[in-house]
Amino acid sequence: MSNNHYSTKDWKITRAQVVARDDNQCFLCRSKDKLKVHHFWPLIDGGNDNLGNLITLCHRCHLAAHVVLEEAKYPPYEWSET
Repeated sequence: MSNNHYSTKDWKITRAQVVARDDNQCFLCRSKDKLKVHHFWPLIDGGNDNLGNLITLCHRCHLAAHVVLEEAKYPPYEWSET
């Protein structure tokens, strides 16, 4: 999915719906600054723009969400069975 997706009229409408649904604030910390709309299931992994797959996050919480997701995909440790 290219960044052009986020420039489409459909995305802008969907984004506005999500931000309005989430009371124009970050779902996690309630900040109203630098709001982003985050996909729970990323588009690149087969996610979609359905409202149930989207959440409003501030820039800080959005970055934290991606760090958590990356660590879940690629843990910085190895499991060993004993």
